[in-house]
Amino acid sequence: MISVTQEALVTGINGISASDKIIAYPNPTAGQLTISLDESMQDEYVIEVLNYLGEIVLMTKKPKDAKTAQIDLSGHSSGLYLIRISSETENYRTWVSKK
Repeated sequence: MISVTQEALVTGINGISASDKIIAYPNPTAGQLTISLDESMQDEYVIEVLNYLGEIVLMTKKPKDAKTAQIDLSGHSSGLYLIRISSETENYRTWVSKK
């Protein structure tokens, strides 16, 4: 039996998502986070921020014409957070790192 172990040092996380419909920056963030949506988002949508346990730590509803959103993570612990954006017709996800 052969075992292969690979180690990596993570120095940052790019704000990429499926088909680049959403961009979260700066990433990593010290607290204030801007989320930009592609112009193709045509419906009212919900932004959810989940911690590493899958718990929703922040949720906000946005009108369909709001293509950017400001999220404040300054009161939350350092670590990885999942940003989940959903409407009736679309769902997107991206990861951000909080310093």
